[in-house]
Amino acid sequence: MIGGIDLKTIQLDFIKTDGTIGVISFPIDSMTINLRNMDIYELDFSALANFSNLSKLVLSRNNLVKLDLESLTECKELEWLDLSHNSLLNIDLTPLMYHPSLQRFSLSYNPLHTIDLGPISSIQCLESIRLTRTYLEQIDLSPLQSLERLREFSIAFNALSHVVLDPLNTCSELRILLLNRNQIREIDLTSLSACRELRILNLSDNQLNTVDLSPLAECSSLHSLVLGANNLSKIDLRPLAELPSLNILDLSDNHLSYIELSVLSYLSDMQEVLLSGNPLSDDFINDYSSYVLF
Repeated sequence: MIGGIDLKTIQLDFIKTDGTIGVISFPIDSMTINLRNMDIYELDFSALANFSNLSKLVLSRNNLVKLDLESLTECKELEWLDLSHNSLLNIDLTPLMYHPSLQRFSLSYNPLHTIDLGPISSIQCLESIRLTRTYLEQIDLSPLQSLERLREFSIAFNALSHVVLDPLNTCSELRILLLNRNQIREIDLTSLSACRELRILNLSDNQLNTVDLSPLAECSSLHSLVLGANNLSKIDLRPLAELPSLNILDLSDNHLSYIELSVLSYLSDMQEVLLSGNPLSDDFINDYSSYVLF
Protein backbone atom coordinates (compact mmCIF):
# COMPACT_ATOMS: atom_id res chain seq x y z
CA MET A 1 0.00 0.00 0.00
CA ILE A 2 1.18 3.56 -0.77
CA GLY A 3 -0.79 6.43 0.77
CA GLY A 4 -3.81 4.18 1.19
CA ILE A 5 -3.78 3.24 -2.49
CA ASP A 6 -3.18 -0.36 -3.57
CA LEU A 7 0.00 -0.90 -5.57
CA LYS A 8 -2.20 -2.14 -8.42
CA THR A 9 -3.69 1.33 -8.80
CA ILE A 10 -2.14 4.76 -9.28
CA GLN A 11 -3.64 7.89 -7.80
CA LEU A 12 -3.76 11.09 -9.85
CA ASP A 13 -4.14 14.34 -7.95
CA PHE A 14 -5.35 17.53 -9.64
CA ILE A 15 -6.47 21.03 -8.83
CA LYS A 16 -9.79 22.22 -10.21
CA THR A 17 -10.46 25.69 -11.56
CA ASP A 18 -12.08 26.73 -8.25
CA GLY A 19 -8.99 25.61 -6.30
CA THR A 20 -10.46 22.45 -4.84
CA ILE A 21 -8.53 19.19 -4.97
CA GLY A 22 -9.61 16.26 -7.06
CA VAL A 23 -8.40 12.67 -6.89
CA ILE A 24 -8.92 9.80 -9.28
CA SER A 25 -7.31 6.37 -9.46
CA PHE A 26 -6.61 4.02 -12.36
CA PRO A 27 -5.26 0.45 -12.49
CA ILE A 28 -1.52 0.53 -13.05
CA ASP A 29 -1.93 -1.56 -16.21
CA SER A 30 -4.46 0.86 -17.76
CA MET A 31 -4.13 1.31 -21.49
CA THR A 32 -6.55 4.26 -21.55
CA ILE A 33 -6.81 7.19 -19.15
CA ASN A 34 -9.73 9.49 -19.86
CA LEU A 35 -9.74 12.75 -17.88
CA ARG A 36 -11.99 14.61 -20.28
CA ASN A 37 -14.18 17.43 -18.97
CA MET A 38 -13.14 17.22 -15.31
CA ASP A 39 -12.44 20.92 -14.79
CA ILE A 40 -8.72 20.26 -14.32
CA TYR A 41 -6.60 23.40 -13.90
CA GLU A 42 -3.40 21.73 -12.80
CA LEU A 43 -2.43 18.06 -12.79
CA ASP A 44 0.42 16.24 -11.09
CA PHE A 45 1.79 14.59 -14.21
CA SER A 46 4.61 12.77 -12.39
CA ALA A 47 2.29 9.88 -11.51
CA LEU A 48 1.63 9.22 -15.21
CA ALA A 49 5.16 7.85 -15.56
CA ASN A 50 3.93 4.70 -13.78
CA PHE A 51 1.55 3.72 -16.57
CA SER A 52 3.95 1.79 -18.79
CA ASN A 53 1.09 0.27 -20.82
CA LEU A 54 -0.66 3.57 -21.48
CA SER A 55 -1.67 3.92 -25.13
CA LYS A 56 -4.38 6.61 -24.95
CA LEU A 57 -4.41 9.74 -22.79
CA VAL A 58 -7.35 12.12 -23.05
CA LEU A 59 -7.17 15.47 -21.23
CA SER A 60 -9.54 17.43 -23.46
CA ARG A 61 -12.11 19.99 -22.31
CA ASN A 62 -10.35 21.03 -19.13
CA ASN A 63 -8.68 24.29 -18.16
CA LEU A 64 -5.02 23.27 -18.20
CA VAL A 65 -2.67 26.24 -18.49
CA LYS A 66 0.59 24.32 -18.38
CA LEU A 67 1.72 20.85 -19.24
CA ASP A 68 4.86 18.85 -18.55
CA LEU A 69 5.16 16.27 -21.32
CA GLU A 70 8.47 15.12 -19.83
CA SER A 71 6.46 13.09 -17.32
CA LEU A 72 5.17 10.91 -20.15
CA THR A 73 8.65 9.83 -21.27
CA GLU A 74 8.25 6.37 -19.73
CA CYS A 75 4.94 5.77 -21.50
CA LYS A 76 6.61 4.19 -24.52
CA GLU A 77 3.37 2.67 -25.83
CA LEU A 78 1.48 5.97 -26.09
CA GLU A 79 -0.44 6.13 -29.38
CA TRP A 80 -3.08 8.78 -28.78
CA LEU A 81 -2.65 12.10 -26.95
CA ASP A 82 -5.61 14.49 -26.83
CA LEU A 83 -4.91 17.88 -25.22
CA SER A 84 -7.62 19.79 -27.07
CA HIS A 85 -9.96 22.39 -25.57
CA ASN A 86 -7.70 23.66 -22.79
CA SER A 87 -5.99 26.99 -21.98
CA LEU A 88 -2.42 26.12 -22.94
CA LEU A 89 -0.41 29.19 -23.94
CA ASN A 90 2.74 27.33 -24.92
CA ILE A 91 4.01 23.80 -25.07
CA ASP A 92 7.36 22.16 -25.66
CA LEU A 93 6.92 19.13 -27.90
CA THR A 94 10.48 17.89 -27.41
CA PRO A 95 9.51 15.02 -25.03
CA LEU A 96 7.29 13.56 -27.76
CA MET A 97 10.48 12.47 -29.51
CA TYR A 98 10.53 9.58 -27.03
CA HIS A 99 7.14 8.30 -28.18
CA PRO A 100 7.85 6.45 -31.42
CA SER A 101 4.41 4.79 -31.32
CA LEU A 102 2.42 8.04 -31.21
CA GLN A 103 -0.24 8.04 -33.94
CA ARG A 104 -2.74 10.76 -33.01
CA PHE A 105 -2.03 14.11 -31.46
CA SER A 106 -4.38 17.03 -30.86
CA LEU A 107 -3.76 20.51 -29.46
CA SER A 108 -6.87 22.03 -31.03
CA TYR A 109 -8.65 24.87 -29.25
CA ASN A 110 -5.72 26.10 -27.18
CA PRO A 111 -4.50 29.74 -27.38
CA LEU A 112 -0.97 28.78 -28.39
CA HIS A 113 -0.34 31.52 -31.02
CA THR A 114 2.88 29.75 -32.02
CA ILE A 115 4.20 26.19 -32.15
CA ASP A 116 7.43 24.44 -33.14
CA LEU A 117 6.68 21.14 -34.87
CA GLY A 118 10.37 20.25 -35.15
CA PRO A 119 10.43 17.65 -32.36
CA ILE A 120 7.70 15.52 -33.95
CA SER A 121 9.59 15.05 -37.22
CA SER A 122 11.06 11.77 -35.95
CA ILE A 123 7.72 10.19 -34.98
CA GLN A 124 7.28 7.98 -38.02
CA CYS A 125 3.94 6.53 -36.85
CA LEU A 126 2.10 9.86 -36.68
CA GLU A 127 -1.15 9.67 -38.63
CA SER A 128 -3.18 12.61 -37.28
CA ILE A 129 -2.16 16.11 -36.17
CA ARG A 130 -4.87 18.55 -35.17
CA LEU A 131 -4.04 22.20 -34.53
CA THR A 132 -7.49 23.66 -35.14
CA ARG A 133 -8.14 27.09 -33.59
CA THR A 134 -4.77 27.50 -31.90
CA TYR A 135 -4.51 31.18 -32.91
CA LEU A 136 -1.55 30.57 -35.20
CA GLU A 137 -0.37 33.43 -37.40
CA GLN A 138 2.44 31.45 -39.01
CA ILE A 139 3.62 27.87 -39.09
CA ASP A 140 6.57 25.95 -40.53
CA LEU A 141 5.41 22.64 -41.97
CA SER A 142 8.88 21.39 -42.90
CA PRO A 143 8.93 18.84 -40.01
CA LEU A 144 6.01 17.06 -41.70
CA GLN A 145 8.22 16.06 -44.61
CA SER A 146 9.42 12.96 -42.77
CA LEU A 147 5.93 11.86 -41.70
CA GLU A 148 5.13 9.47 -44.52
CA ARG A 149 2.18 7.92 -42.66
CA LEU A 150 0.39 11.21 -42.00
CA ARG A 151 -3.29 10.87 -42.91
CA GLU A 152 -4.95 13.89 -41.33
CA PHE A 153 -3.67 17.41 -40.77
CA SER A 154 -5.71 20.37 -39.58
CA ILE A 155 -4.68 23.98 -39.10
CA ALA A 156 -8.21 25.28 -39.61
CA PHE A 157 -9.67 28.25 -37.73
CA ASN A 158 -6.41 30.14 -37.31
CA ALA A 159 -5.01 33.48 -38.52
CA LEU A 160 -2.64 32.18 -41.19
CA SER A 161 -2.16 34.40 -44.23
CA HIS A 162 0.44 32.22 -45.92
CA VAL A 163 1.07 28.48 -45.79
CA VAL A 164 3.80 26.62 -47.68
CA LEU A 165 2.55 23.12 -48.45
CA ASP A 166 5.76 21.86 -50.09
CA PRO A 167 6.69 19.53 -47.18
CA LEU A 168 3.53 17.53 -47.84
CA ASN A 169 4.96 16.14 -51.06
CA THR A 170 6.21 13.09 -49.17
CA CYS A 171 2.95 12.51 -47.30
CA SER A 172 1.55 10.05 -49.82
CA GLU A 173 -0.98 8.67 -47.30
CA LEU A 174 -2.58 12.05 -46.56
CA ARG A 175 -6.37 11.80 -46.68
CA ILE A 176 -7.69 14.92 -44.93
CA LEU A 177 -6.23 18.43 -45.19
CA LEU A 178 -8.11 21.21 -43.42
CA LEU A 179 -6.94 24.78 -44.06
CA ASN A 180 -10.31 26.51 -43.74
CA ARG A 181 -11.12 29.61 -41.72
CA ASN A 182 -7.77 31.35 -42.11
CA GLN A 183 -6.67 34.47 -43.99
CA ILE A 184 -4.82 32.74 -46.83
CA ARG A 185 -4.54 34.99 -49.89
CA GLU A 186 -2.72 32.63 -52.21
CA ILE A 187 -1.68 29.02 -52.09
CA ASP A 188 0.39 26.66 -54.20
CA LEU A 189 -1.14 23.17 -54.30
CA THR A 190 1.69 21.62 -56.34
CA SER A 191 2.86 19.32 -53.55
CA LEU A 192 -0.58 17.75 -53.30
CA SER A 193 -0.06 15.97 -56.62
CA ALA A 194 1.85 13.40 -54.57
CA CYS A 195 -1.07 12.90 -52.20
CA ARG A 196 -2.89 10.30 -54.27
CA GLU A 197 -5.03 9.21 -51.29
CA LEU A 198 -6.35 12.70 -50.51
CA ARG A 199 -10.10 12.54 -49.81
CA ILE A 200 -10.96 15.93 -48.32
CA LEU A 201 -9.42 19.33 -49.06
CA ASN A 202 -11.02 22.28 -47.29
CA LEU A 203 -9.84 25.79 -48.19
CA SER A 204 -13.09 27.59 -47.42
CA ASP A 205 -13.36 30.90 -45.58
CA ASN A 206 -10.06 32.32 -46.73
CA GLN A 207 -9.17 35.25 -48.98
CA LEU A 208 -8.23 33.43 -52.16
CA ASN A 209 -8.61 35.44 -55.38
CA THR A 210 -7.47 32.56 -57.53
CA VAL A 211 -6.42 28.95 -57.13
CA ASP A 212 -4.75 26.57 -59.58
CA LEU A 213 -6.37 23.15 -59.24
CA SER A 214 -3.98 21.44 -61.68
CA PRO A 215 -2.11 19.43 -59.02
CA LEU A 216 -5.39 17.85 -57.90
CA ALA A 217 -5.64 16.01 -61.22
CA GLU A 218 -3.43 13.34 -59.59
CA CYS A 219 -5.65 13.00 -56.52
CA SER A 220 -7.83 10.22 -57.85
CA SER A 221 -9.43 9.55 -54.44
CA LEU A 222 -10.61 13.13 -53.87
CA HIS A 223 -14.16 13.09 -52.51
CA SER A 224 -14.74 16.63 -51.21
CA LEU A 225 -13.28 19.91 -52.45
CA VAL A 226 -14.42 22.89 -50.40
CA LEU A 227 -13.58 26.39 -51.70
CA GLY A 228 -16.57 28.33 -50.41
CA ALA A 229 -16.40 31.82 -48.91
CA ASN A 230 -13.35 33.09 -50.80
CA ASN A 231 -12.90 35.87 -53.38
CA LEU A 232 -12.87 33.70 -56.49
CA SER A 233 -14.20 35.38 -59.63
CA LYS A 234 -13.18 32.56 -61.96
CA ILE A 235 -12.07 28.98 -61.64
CA ASP A 236 -10.87 26.31 -64.06
CA LEU A 237 -12.35 22.92 -63.17
CA ARG A 238 -10.68 21.01 -66.01
CA PRO A 239 -8.08 19.44 -63.65
CA LEU A 240 -10.99 17.71 -61.92
CA ALA A 241 -12.28 16.13 -65.12
CA GLU A 242 -10.88 12.67 -64.36
CA LEU A 243 -11.82 12.50 -60.69
CA PRO A 244 -15.00 10.40 -60.61
CA SER A 245 -14.72 9.99 -56.83
CA LEU A 246 -15.50 13.68 -56.38
CA ASN A 247 -18.93 13.87 -54.75
CA ILE A 248 -18.91 17.29 -53.09
CA LEU A 249 -17.79 20.53 -54.73
CA ASP A 250 -18.40 23.70 -52.72
CA LEU A 251 -17.87 27.00 -54.54
CA SER A 252 -20.50 28.93 -52.61
CA ASP A 253 -20.14 32.55 -51.50
CA ASN A 254 -17.58 33.63 -54.07
CA HIS A 255 -17.79 36.09 -56.99
CA LEU A 256 -18.43 33.59 -59.77
CA SER A 257 -20.82 34.45 -62.59
CA TYR A 258 -20.21 31.47 -64.85
CA ILE A 259 -18.57 28.13 -64.09
CA GLU A 260 -17.83 25.62 -66.82
CA LEU A 261 -19.26 22.57 -65.09
CA SER A 262 -19.55 20.62 -68.33
CA VAL A 263 -15.92 19.53 -68.01
CA LEU A 264 -17.09 17.26 -65.19
CA SER A 265 -18.49 14.31 -67.11
CA TYR A 266 -19.70 12.81 -63.84
CA LEU A 267 -21.63 15.96 -62.85
CA SER A 268 -25.01 14.24 -62.77
CA ASP A 269 -23.67 11.64 -60.31
CA MET A 270 -22.31 14.14 -57.80
CA GLN A 271 -23.88 14.36 -54.36
CA GLU A 272 -23.54 18.12 -53.90
CA VAL A 273 -22.48 21.08 -56.02
CA LEU A 274 -22.86 24.17 -53.86
CA LEU A 275 -22.97 27.51 -55.67
CA SER A 276 -25.24 29.72 -53.55
CA GLY A 277 -24.02 33.22 -52.76
CA ASN A 278 -22.49 33.76 -56.22
CA PRO A 279 -23.72 36.36 -58.77
CA LEU A 280 -24.50 33.60 -61.28
CA SER A 281 -25.46 34.77 -64.74
CA ASP A 282 -28.73 33.87 -66.44
CA ASP A 283 -26.77 31.93 -69.03
CA PHE A 284 -25.25 29.74 -66.38
CA ILE A 285 -28.57 29.10 -64.68
CA ASN A 286 -30.15 28.15 -68.00
CA ASP A 287 -27.27 25.83 -68.89
CA TYR A 288 -27.09 23.95 -65.60
CA SER A 289 -30.48 24.25 -63.92
CA SER A 290 -31.07 20.52 -64.33
CA TYR A 291 -27.86 19.65 -62.47
CA VAL A 292 -27.51 22.21 -59.71
CA LEU A 293 -29.81 23.60 -57.06
CA PHE A 294 -29.44 27.38 -56.73
